[in-house]
Amino acid sequence: MTEEKRTAGRPKALSDEERRNRILDAAGALFIEAGYEATDMKRIAERCGMSKKTLYLVFQNKEDLFATLVCDPRAYASAPDVDLAGASGEARLVEILLRLAMWVLAPRQIGLTRLIIAEAFKTPELAGRFREQAIEIGRRSIIAGLDFLSGPTRTGPDVEQLASLLFGAAIADLQLRALVGENIEEARQEDRLRENIRLVVQSLLRADGTGPDHLPPETPIRA
Repeated sequence: MTEEKRTAGRPKALSDEERRNRILDAAGALFIEAGYEATDMKRIAERCGMSKKTLYLVFQNKEDLFATLVCDPRAYASAPDVDLAGASGEARLVEILLRLAMWVLAPRQIGLTRLIIAEAFKTPELAGRFREQAIEIGRRSIIAGLDFLSGPTRTGPDVEQLASLLFGAAIADLQLRALVGENIEEARQEDRLRENIRLVVQSLLRADGTGPDHLPPETPIRA
């Protein structure tokens, strides 16, 4: 019997990335369905069709898996790519906020955020990891976007406060509405979300006096 015949019908071996993503997807669904405490590595292994040994080769423990999950970059990376060649600093900031919003407002991320809030008193380390990692991703992203603006370089508390204001005005209201169960699908549509973010950015930057680098209406970015 040839090797080809012996292996016929066997599932294709997963790459390291595919295996990792399958574990994250299974764990994300279980955490949201059953809660943090009720989810263990055995149930995750059963959900993704792997052995516990395989899970421990990829993640140290449940805590490590969950910390990776709440910062899973795939949702962030799946936000729309746009051609920003020649775009203004303001346009770049708008697109960074849009990418961040689509990550924060993704259904699984909303589910995980609800879970962290619900478990905060019983497992405060979850809230701590979320604050240190997931929230930090958003803060750094917005500060990086502010670096594209023209005008004097802003550092220290001023730029961090402005980053917080931008997140609060552009994203936090929709996030809160989603967390309490409101349907935000229409508001999450890319074009509508981008326009709302652009209005927030223009309003806050004018009030802040960061600079005149605004995106002219006649210079659209190209999706």
